[in-house]
Amino acid sequence: MSNIQIFNHPQFGAIRTTGTPDTPEFCAMDLCRSLGYTNGRKAVKDHCAEEDVTKRYTPTNGGDQELTYVNESGMYALVLGSKLPQAKQFKHWVTSEVLPSIRKHGAYMTTATIEKVMNDPDSWIKLLTTLKEERHNPDAPEFCAMDLCRSLGYTNGRKAVKDHCAEEDVTKRYTPTNGGEQELTYVNESGMYALVLGSKLPQAKQFKHWVTSEVLPSIRKHGAYMTTATIEKVMNDPDSWIKLLTTLKEERQQRQIAESKAALLEEVTKEQAPKVAFADAIIGSDTNITIRNLAKLLRQNGYETGEKRLYEWLRKNGYITLDNKPMQRYVEQGIFFIAEGTHSENGVMKAHMTTKVTPKGQQYFINKLITK
Repeated sequence: MSNIQIFNHPQFGAIRTTGTPDTPEFCAMDLCRSLGYTNGRKAVKDHCAEEDVTKRYTPTNGGDQELTYVNESGMYALVLGSKLPQAKQFKHWVTSEVLPSIRKHGAYMTTATIEKVMNDPDSWIKLLTTLKEERHNPDAPEFCAMDLCRSLGYTNGRKAVKDHCAEEDVTKRYTPTNGGEQELTYVNESGMYALVLGSKLPQAKQFKHWVTSEVLPSIRKHGAYMTTATIEKVMNDPDSWIKLLTTLKEERQQRQIAESKAALLEEVTKEQAPKVAFADAIIGSDTNITIRNLAKLLRQNGYETGEKRLYEWLRKNGYITLDNKPMQRYVEQGIFFIAEGTHSENGVMKAHMTTKVTPKGQQYFINKLITK
């Protein structure tokens, strides 16, 4: 066909494209290669909806050949399924910013779009009208990863969380179970969306197709996405769109401030001051952590240790006993906390105790180990 063009991307390389700016199509073979897929045919079958895939005769060095092309929705689906770092960054933006905003407010807008419609009321009416014409048809929740993975059809929940979720979206929580209190993995809203987008269940694929065929193309073309209900509300109630814009802008500003602080802490860390980054992360915290997690945090902030080595150091320096119980004087000083729980052993419920490090204790060991 004669209207094939080469799209050169600084990170993903050369990709043959066709179509129009509003309805672009991408050569699946080029796209899969640039996204790190080893089997392009399988990648298209696994990630793309049938309606997003087509065949086009394309000039090649060997003459015209029938190649597979995907539309914009299919392109996003392949990007969301890729394991390249750049693709993972894009996926995290979708799961941590776009989808939570739509859930809470029924809308997502880029910063530029928010500024434009706040300064130019006419552009707001135009945007709403365009979005409406194209639409033919708790604030920080956490989800038990084991339950979520089981419901989404994953056979290996631990691998699913590792493969699909950003590290910052995963945490550990002590949770009552039939076998007593256990430390389980939880994911936040962003992690939940990431697992849904990676699932092969029919319902999950429908959700993914909504994201790739409606939400992302709308943001690319208009800098915004809104649910039908939100469009109707703001068209009928002018005050509600002022409130919506203000809320979206405030949330974006808070996020930018948090990201700026994180970038500053990272810069300070690189300048050989790991104590500042780690200590700031603890200030105001009310979370007691296990010695294993203390070792992990210390290692992340420049002090080379592991769980066994840290236990040995604590025993050698008189902080804990030979059976890993904290010395009473350090419990009284608020360095350690003893968490009590129960577990089942041969059908009999037994009590157990776990030594945990308090926020005060975390700060104490930072000062003791990282800055010594």
